[in-house]
Amino acid sequence: MEPVDITAGRLHLRPWQAGDEPALLALFGDPETQRWTSRPVPYLPEHATETVQRTAPARWADGSRLSWAVCDSTSGQVLAEVVLSPGTDPGVWLVAFACLPASRGRGVATRAVGAACRWAFDALAAQRMQWCAHTGNLGSRRVAEKA
Repeated sequence: MEPVDITAGRLHLRPWQAGDEPALLALFGDPETQRWTSRPVPYLPEHATETVQRTAPARWADGSRLSWAVCDSTSGQVLAEVVLSPGTDPGVWLVAFACLPASRGRGVATRAVGAACRWAFDALAAQRMQWCAHTGNLGSRRVAEKA
């Protein structure tokens, strides 16, 4: 599968690219993000480089994990990540997301999840989107409910 960009008003979702490593380090080095995700702890520069150069492009290519940097449409600043992965049943896709600390509470994740899901229903012929999170991750739950 070829990576795609999604423009959604004030947000632009695009595949991770060279130069995004500092944003990945800030996102997955954040203690609150680490609490709820399965990324390595500590999240090191080599993890970010691996994601940008190899992991993200390979998973787009095989369709196993479609990940976007969620950016401000005007400034290009990375605000969050949204990920879609195929579920175990046909037509079911899993959605995951994480927000940089400065972007939390501003509706970024809700808008980004909505845009990615709308794209999935159209481009991937998704029949259902599925979200799951660790028990107690109320912020993630609020985003899923709003989206």
